[in-house]
Amino acid sequence: IKDGFKNIKIAFETILFVKGSGNYLDITTTMKTYSPRMTFVDLLKELPVSEFVRIHQSYLVNILHIDKIENTQVAILEYKIPISSSYKEVFFKRLNL
Repeated sequence: IKDGFKNIKIAFETILFVKGSGNYLDITTTMKTYSPRMTFVDLLKELPVSEFVRIHQSYLVNILHIDKIENTQVAILEYKIPISSSYKEVFFKRLNL
């Protein structure tokens, strides 16, 4: 990804989740959060579909890092990420729940 003036290589397995905000993303990894100027559509083309799922209009999570699923939230480490009603059914089907 391009983060500021630097190009950074991020291993897929280190990505915890991604939060979108307009034309910027916050990619939270096990080490750091990066904020490249790109859209979900651009990022989704690069990520393996088997490991990532969208759970909200603004959030994409790495299913390998999910610690707990509560009624309307996913817990990844200390982060609580909302599950929107419009993505809930697809998300639960992907996890076979």
